[in-house]
Formats: sequence, structure tokens, C-alpha cells
Amino acid sequence: MKVNKAHKVCKNTMKKTLLALSISIFATSVAASISLGEHANNKLVLTVENSAFVAGSGETPYLQQVHLLSETAAPLKLPEGTLLYDYGYWGEDKSIQAVALTPTGLYLVTDQAPQLLLSAQSLYSTMNTVEFKHHSFTVDSNNDGLTDIFLPGFNQQTLYQQQSDGSFTEHKINHLPTIKTRTNQDSLSVNFELPNRPEFIDINGDNILDVVFTNRQGVIYFTGSNSNKSIRYHESQQLNLPVKLDAKGSDMVERLTKLSDFNQDGIVDLFTKTTKNNVEISLTSPGGKKTIKVYPGKRVNGLLSFDAQPISEISLEGKSNIVDFPNLTGDKHAELAVVEVDIGITDIISIASAAASGESIELDAEIRFHRGMEQYRFSEDSEIEKDFEFKIKLDNDSPDFDLSMNIKDFNGDGKADLLLRTDDNELKIYHGDEKRLLSKRAKKIKHDLPENNSNILTQDINQDGKEDILIKLKDKNGIYHLKMIKS
Repeated sequence: MKVNKAHKVCKNTMKKTLLALSISIFATSVAASISLGEHANNKLVLTVENSAFVAGSGETPYLQQVHLLSETAAPLKLPEGTLLYDYGYWGEDKSIQAVALTPTGLYLVTDQAPQLLLSAQSLYSTMNTVEFKHHSFTVDSNNDGLTDIFLPGFNQQTLYQQQSDGSFTEHKINHLPTIKTRTNQDSLSVNFELPNRPEFIDINGDNILDVVFTNRQGVIYFTGSNSNKSIRYHESQQLNLPVKLDAKGSDMVERLTKLSDFNQDGIVDLFTKTTKNNVEISLTSPGGKKTIKVYPGKRVNGLLSFDAQPISEISLEGKSNIVDFPNLTGDKHAELAVVEVDIGITDIISIASAAASGESIELDAEIRFHRGMEQYRFSEDSEIEKDFEFKIKLDNDSPDFDLSMNIKDFNGDGKADLLLRTDDNELKIYHGDEKRLLSKRAKKIKHDLPENNSNILTQDINQDGKEDILIKLKDKNGIYHLKMIKS
């Protein structure tokens, strides 16, 4: 093919332009590399402050705190018999510190000797932990900035509220676990489903947070009241809802999924999911149509209630699920982000094999974005789709998803961006865009990546409005490192 001179000039100019573009695309800067030693084989757990914790489970439990701003890491001294850990604010100390749970109590752990915070026994006391790791058992139940403890039980749930002097007040919550029985010709099996960690919401409008438990059938709450300058919790009540949930005998069944402030008015809203009744919902089942409804919350004579009609209805097909409501355009309307998993016959066989061996497998997925419109509606057709892979591990029939994506603002322009891990082991950032929702070109980040996506996290370390990327890696000598990358 004959190429004329003008074409050559244009082609050379295009090469220079692409070269310059590729330089800008691949430009990244490593802000720091923090050595974590050889024992940090568990997940990195970020806190609301610029610190993190990473545990290790070997012959003995190991825990260290990572200070992201000072770029340092310090091992913490754990008590004998440590089972799990969490973190919070304790006593007069205004910085986040770890707390370790043992069969007999909870200990504040620092680089000094462990300090007993609270003597307590719970269901955790009898557990045989295979792996020392983070588990959420701390809460702020009264919005006083001090961290409280929630421990589950078979007969009662226990809330320990921290006081200003560092002591704790015990509250027994009479909320029982869900009991499911299954019989066959020769045996009877009983399964106890413990309550999830409660939420703390002012249900009756008296400016005191109440203890709220949710399940797919409804909302149970325990109102709090002031008694001699301390809080007292009363017997359980069922919150009236605008729909009948988990109705038996119906072809379609509507179930509660969560309470969350969807319309950003300061009042929680009711999320439900409607599916066909008596249809198995699992990773390998065909799926089917489901509808997500959002009923707006309101106050009626101070009491939390919900409108009878939803302000938003979102229909999903197959193995699709909502993952976020990001604002990609910077306007006043949030978009809808939906992930759909693609599972074929060979994938089903692989899933069964991996579940039997306790291994992870990789599956293909697609994330779709629907543009936000007036009145909390979304475009029927998605405007942007991106393919990615993710890992999944079936642990006791409960899938553990290891997604390779994150939706945050990485360039500080007030619009959410999409971070993806690609098939060729690169990180790509698609920036939010007013016209396209996401930029056509991605910013590529060339960096060694860990095997598990859970070791790729983001946080705005220096509070400049831009999310930074944190990567925990293991080198050839068996030493773990935390890399912090400016995006």
C-alpha cells in the first residue's frame, strides 16, 4: 500500500501524540513502601483515621498497627488466648486503638502490656478459631464518640456501653436467634442463625438512639430512655411497615434487605427485594427476575414510618445485583451501578469442585452503569459496561466474593471514578464524565499486584480529596510490604 507524504506526517504526529498519551496514562508515583514483616498474612483493615491493622495467623497470633501518614508499622502485644480483634476509641485516648477478644474478656492492645478493658464471656468464648483475624464487634450505640461492645448470645444479646471514665455499663437485649430445623428419617438438625450486629436509629423521635435488628421479615427495635443519667432499653417492638414482608402462599414474595438513607434527607429508607416464591437463590441457580424497591422514610408524630409507595423501583434479571449508587457526572442525580455474574455449565462444575476443596475460582462479571434521572429514576438501558474478573470462595455454603473493582473519586473532581483490575494484571481508572458517565480512556497503573483483590484498597491518606491506592504484597523473601500509590 502506497502511503503519501501527508499521510506519513499525520502518522508520525499520531505516534508522538500516542507516546505522550501513554506516558501520562502510565505515570504513577509510589508515595511510600512500608515493611510489614513476615507474619502479616491476613487482610489489611483500614480505619476511619489514617491507620490500619494487619493480623497474622501462624503458631501464635500476630497483630500490628500501620500509621499511613508517618509511614511506620508497630507490632502490638496480644494477651494469651486471643481469638479475634477489632478497634475503636477507648478512655481518654483520642486515637484509634485495637482491642483483642479472649474467652474471658477484652483487652486494649498497644506496644505495651495488654490492658484489661472488660471481663465478659459470650458465644465467642467457646469458639475454636482456626485463624486469628478481624471481626466487627465494636459499635457506637449512643453517638458519644466512645466505642461500645456488642456480643451475641443464644438467649440474650449483650451491649456494653463505654462511659467517660473508661468503665462499661452492661445492657441485656432480649432478642433471640432464628432457629431452623431440618428432619429426615434418621436425624434432626438444628441451625441457630444469630442476629446481625444491630443498627442504632432513633425510631420514636426522642433523640435517643434505639437498638434495631433487621431480618427479611421486618424490623424489631428496643427503645432507649434516660434513667438516672444512664440509658435503659425496653422490651422489643415491631416497626410497622407499608408492605407485608415474606408473605406465605404468594407467588411473589417481598423481603427486607436493608435500612439506608437513599434520598439523603437524614432519615433512613426501607429497601426491599421482590422475587418469585419458593425459588432457590444460589450462585449456580438460574436466577430470575427481581425488583428492588425503596420506600422513603418520614416522621409521623416523631415516629419513624415509611411511605406506602416506593420512590424507586429497579428491575434486575439473572444474576444481577446493585453494588452502588455513585455520582459519576457531578450533578444532583446519583447513577445506578449493577454487577452481573456470567456463569456457564463449566463454571458450575468448577464451583462445585472448588467448594469441595476449599479453593477459590475466578468468574467473569460485568459492571453496568445506568444514568440517574429526575425523581430517583434511572435510565432503562445501561450507558456504560465494563468486563472484569473476580474470585469467589465458598466457605460453609456462604460465598466470599473477592471483587476486583472500587468506585471512588481518584482525581478530586467531585465525580466518582471506577477502578478495575484487568485480565492482564493491570489497574485501570475510568474517570467520571458528564456526557459518557465514564471516560473513554483509562488511566493505567503498572504495578505488581497481589493474588487476592482484598489486598488492594483505597483511602484518601493526605485528605486532598483524591483516593490513594494501597497494595499489600509479599516479596520473594517472604516479607510483606504495603505500597501506597498516588492516583
